[in-house]
Amino acid sequence: MPGDWLFVDTLPIARQLVDSEGSKLSSVSLEKLRERYKIPLTGSAHRAMQDVTTLCYVLQKLTFELKLTVPQLLEKSFRASDLPATRPER
Repeated sequence: MPGDWLFVDTLPIARQLVDSEGSKLSSVSLEKLRERYKIPLTGSAHRAMQDVTTLCYVLQKLTFELKLTVPQLLEKSFRASDLPATRPER
């Protein structure tokens, strides 16, 4: 994986969402976000591919709903090298 790739975790961003009554959502998960945005599951693809597709749509909907700009997303981004390295268990 190239060292200059940036990643954005959508769940912390989704915790900023509010419901129709103005309260923060009680639960945020990929499944809940898929339901909120009415994103259909794509065909008979492997579950991991369905999750990737759902995440793409969720990020698009989140940025629109929360009016996030590219610089704001870049502030929330990280590189793989920012994560603590884990050692394989023996």
